[in-house]
Amino acid sequence: MKNCLSIIFSTVFFFGLSSCTQTAKTQNALPPPLPDSLLRREKEYTSLEDALAAPEKVYMLDLKGQGLRELPESIGRLKYLQHLTLSENHLKRLPDSLVMLKNLQLLLLRDNKGLDAHSTFNILTQLPNLQYLTLSNLNLSDIPRQIKGLDSLEVFILSANPKIKIKDVVSFLGDKQKLALLYLDKNNLESLPNDMDKLKQVNGLYLNGNKFKSFPKVILGMKQLSALDLRNNPIQKLPKSIKNLVKLEVLYLHGTQIPDSELAKIREWLPNTEIVLDY
Repeated sequence: MKNCLSIIFSTVFFFGLSSCTQTAKTQNALPPPLPDSLLRREKEYTSLEDALAAPEKVYMLDLKGQGLRELPESIGRLKYLQHLTLSENHLKRLPDSLVMLKNLQLLLLRDNKGLDAHSTFNILTQLPNLQYLTLSNLNLSDIPRQIKGLDSLEVFILSANPKIKIKDVVSFLGDKQKLALLYLDKNNLESLPNDMDKLKQVNGLYLNGNKFKSFPKVILGMKQLSALDLRNNPIQKLPKSIKNLVKLEVLYLHGTQIPDSELAKIREWLPNTEIVLDY
């Protein structure tokens, strides 16, 4: 009888403990990110001091152009944060505590020249909800392999990094099934990697302000494209085979050297595509 009571007590204790543990986990679990319709109603904070005074209320934080050279580890307290703008500062590294921002969806790092790419990507790969990432004008020469870990990435802006090794970028992004928009503007590109067409999931490709003298034919393999930006490139004509991009909805050609006679052909080849010549 004593053994039976001992077994019963142990069983009750075990399930009681399991229940308490599960309750604690539930209480500590972070709720999912707010949908855009609700996020737009939230206040956008512009002071880190104000944000840290009420961390449970902060979903958007804009610290653009505040001359920041570093961020405090306390930013990790903003666990509900979804949008973080750090553009136009002087950051060299991001604080390790940024990995606590598991709901972060949008991160803008533009114009932080000298930001260490490797330490940055070590942090970014631990942000499971990161969808929108801007790394423009950072003086990047390469992209660390860790970018392969950004599985939720949908929009990647890598403009104005003229030393960047595009071949590596394309190689690392090839398996990003959610990547929809890729911005490679102002990178002094004269050609694209031969395997660019493996980015079959990309539906918007932005190549404004590069040095393409001829149309990069590898683009023809990107059948999902609905938007293609070729503005401000010295391109003089497009191939007739561009008509095979049957999903193309808009084609930006402002600032190219394509004459009117060629434009007439393009309109004939792409009757359902909007050709934008002034932007």
